[in-house]
Formats: sequence, C-alpha cells, structure tokens
Amino acid sequence: MAFGQAMANLSRGSDFVYLYNYMDMDAYDLPEEFAHLQALDMSKLGFMQDLIRGIQKIVGTIDKEKESKDIFRENIKKLKKKLESVNKVVYDIYIQMDDIKNTYDLSDSEIS
Repeated sequence: MAFGQAMANLSRGSDFVYLYNYMDMDAYDLPEEFAHLQALDMSKLGFMQDLIRGIQKIVGTIDKEKESKDIFRENIKKLKKKLESVNKVVYDIYIQMDDIKNTYDLSDSEIS
C-alpha cells in the first residue's frame, strides 16, 4: 500500500492496523506524518520479537472483540426470551382485565 493511501486511511479512521517498519535509516528521517506513530527498526536486535509482540496484541484485540460480540449476542437472546415472557404476562392480565375489575371491585379510573 502506498504511503498516501495509508495516510488517507488513517485520517478516515479506517479499521486498518499498520505496523511501520524501517531499515537502513535514522528514525528522525521518517516522514513527519509518522511522528506520532511508533515504527520498528528492522536492523535492530529484537526487531522480530517486537514485531511478533505487535501482531499478538492485534490478534488478542480481535479475539477479545469477537468474544465480546458473542457475549452480547447471547445476552440479546436471553433478553428477548425474558421480554417475551413479560409480554405474555401483560397480555394475560389484559385479557383478564374485566374479571380483575369485578373481583376487586375496581373502577376504570383505578385501572388506567
């Protein structure tokens, strides 16, 4: 991906994740647009470990997001079942309203 495209995606708040790497240059020679980002020097000892750690953070975040979505979907199903039960109870009360009014000698204003 070209530098211009990457910067356009960053400015749009895209879901892309970039791991910036450089080699055979000084970190201060990186474009000014990268000043707020962390870049990895490929010629340094430990580069591969840093790269792997960065990838694991991304994958871990994706796994947590998927797990959160699964929990959310499960809770939505539970809520839907509870709401269906409540709706049944409310409907049953509505159907029996005349009997309830007569049994407890209630007026229309006391029910409304």
